[in-house]
Amino acid sequence: MAIKEENVHIQRENQPSYGGVDSGITDENEVKDSVDLLEATIGGFGRWQCQLSILVSILKIPISWIQLSIVFLAPPTEFWCAPPKKFEGLSTRKWIDLISSGSNVTGKLHICEMPNVLDSRNTSIVPCQWGYEYNTTQVHSSIITEWDLVCDRKILADITQTILMFGILVGLTIFGPAADRYGRRKTLLLSTFLLVVFGILSTLSPFYSMFMVLRFILAVVSSGVMVTSFVVCVEIVAGSWRTTVPILHQIPFGLGNAIMAVMAYYIREWRHLQLILCGISALYLCYYWLVPESPRWLMAVGRKEEAIVILENAAKMNGIDKALIRKKVNELNFIDDECIDNKISLMTVFKTSELKRRSIYLCLKWFFNGVVFYGFYQYAGQLNDNMYLTIGIIGLISIPGGIIGAIIVKKLGRKVSIAAANYLTAACIFSIIFIPQGVYYQDWPIILLAAGGIFGLTISSPALHLFTGELYPTIMRNAALGLNIMLTKLGAMIAPLLIGLSSISPIIPMASFAALSLVEAILVHPLPETLDTMLPETVRDIEDDTTSLISH
Repeated sequence: MAIKEENVHIQRENQPSYGGVDSGITDENEVKDSVDLLEATIGGFGRWQCQLSILVSILKIPISWIQLSIVFLAPPTEFWCAPPKKFEGLSTRKWIDLISSGSNVTGKLHICEMPNVLDSRNTSIVPCQWGYEYNTTQVHSSIITEWDLVCDRKILADITQTILMFGILVGLTIFGPAADRYGRRKTLLLSTFLLVVFGILSTLSPFYSMFMVLRFILAVVSSGVMVTSFVVCVEIVAGSWRTTVPILHQIPFGLGNAIMAVMAYYIREWRHLQLILCGISALYLCYYWLVPESPRWLMAVGRKEEAIVILENAAKMNGIDKALIRKKVNELNFIDDECIDNKISLMTVFKTSELKRRSIYLCLKWFFNGVVFYGFYQYAGQLNDNMYLTIGIIGLISIPGGIIGAIIVKKLGRKVSIAAANYLTAACIFSIIFIPQGVYYQDWPIILLAAGGIFGLTISSPALHLFTGELYPTIMRNAALGLNIMLTKLGAMIAPLLIGLSSISPIIPMASFAALSLVEAILVHPLPETLDTMLPETVRDIEDDTTSLISH
């Protein structure tokens, strides 16, 4: 959470929508008034919405375990060449001194070559011939130590997260339309079940290639949980709660990261840790009895009677007379396929000059946001010798970040909030470069600045999602959000490769993250503010210079 609201679906072409300015699709020549389904029946927010919002939001916890677990699956690990049998009696320290030509080795041990110790007459340097040994003081086992992902195989460790993000990108194109066609509930339950299954299977993989194939599938199905839980979260509320709930929806993402850090501290074997996390995730299968179908979706596809039953149960929980629900639903106007004159695709967002201008700025912003958000989250574990403490604090900071973010976007506006948060992130990351590690107790200045950088991300990322939706007309809002979410995942795919450059210099990834955060802030300024205005319904609304372009 903070997380970035990556979690949006692309509305299926010609899919009817129902109720309220967020879901209606109108003709460009006429904006039809419609009454929001929930506000007219059970209210914009009540006990039913609160309970369901919490249930779908805490699904972000296992999502964070999948997306950010690379910190504990492949942590930076010291290694050196393993000795042949002739030298197995030497202590580790003496062996390291021998293969490092007797010099005192300082800093992180990354030894890929050694002298030819079996032939004293041959002073040539050879690759490690008897495998590798690892410093298992902090992490007892990881995918690096198990499959020797070091030296010429280091690239495999670097692309592990890239492949995961590519899987999420693929999943976004599958589960968004699936949720529109088959319903939110079926898609959510199926993807949750598959998440548990492939989470366990990937953990039990005996070799790296199988692990990556199963982890790719895990990433694909996790997109179903991400996208559908967010859509449900948005569709069950109305009015001003459409701004607050989607931002607060991100808080469990950071909370999940903190929980994982605590568990990883006590469980230092990567397979044991992942199996326990999968076991906890299996508890979400009880959602079969707890999460109903979205009433908005049921109304949109013409299943009115099922929607009425759910709304009557919700009305009872919200303390509203359920006897009036059927009458109110029957009085509402519908928007069906006959009202849809436009074929919406991802490229529609570049249809006109103003749309093109906004889309270029936003596409760049979302791409850079993906690089910084996922890259800095992953790299933060390397900023301190105690990665458990660092990751735990960074995860917890998302809680006040999400709450404060929900407040300031209403008070200060979207542009100021996002830009200020980006400037904060850039300043904190840039400052870390100048603070040496190991000088201060627990490297507290570095941890403090890292937390400040994450705090900025927990404000800017959810606010960016909200801001983007408000900058596009209703007829293409889902397509626009879907395109930008995909660009975020592309950025996230590049982030691990950027982190890999730390082997050249640790300054490279940090300076890159700081510079991109600064560019992100600059990209927001040319865009129009959307605070305290109405959502644009058609392309004409944003192309007309005299039109007041607004948000809820």
